[in-house]
Amino acid sequence: MRIGIKGDEVYLENVSMADAESISKNANDLEVSKNLGGTGHFPFPYAVSDALDFIRKAMDLYVNMQELHFAIKLNGHAIGMAGIFNIDYKNQKCEIGYWIGRTYWRKGYGKKAVILLMHTAFESLQMNKICAKVFAFNSGSVTFLLKLGFKIEGRMAEDYFFEEYGRFEDVIILSMLKKEYKEGTANVTIEQ
Repeated sequence: MRIGIKGDEVYLENVSMADAESISKNANDLEVSKNLGGTGHFPFPYAVSDALDFIRKAMDLYVNMQELHFAIKLNGHAIGMAGIFNIDYKNQKCEIGYWIGRTYWRKGYGKKAVILLMHTAFESLQMNKICAKVFAFNSGSVTFLLKLGFKIEGRMAEDYFFEEYGRFEDVIILSMLKKEYKEGTANVTIEQ
């Protein structure tokens, strides 16, 4: 599946083995790893073999629509990842997550990717609620989601232990309901 906005160079595409090298290159950054949970959840250094392992799991989960993982593509190259997971079809809610290689930060690519994720969750999967969890120290990501219309729903105190730093970190929960979603993606195209 490929999801994009007509005329835009950034799009989401089902992750494939061909993306492993680009994913590894952009993920192999301590700043990226730190924002995603460090070595306990997101390895650093991040090798091509780590990318291949992740892609295999992602492809298996996609078969039953348990999770959807997309490569964020810019001119055909994966610059990051975006996903929809913890999908609860009965209660029509899910969680989203995303990351982009540091070279591509603050250029609007993340915003476009998350808008496409929101469209997929609300329109294609018919979700009523989307959540995102962000480490409290990652104020840039919290601000980014607030600007997109997410609201802070809560804070989980000392919810994640960073082994490499020997400390606990708080996690901010942000969410958006479908009725709060402003359809800004009228030109979204989805190719199977």
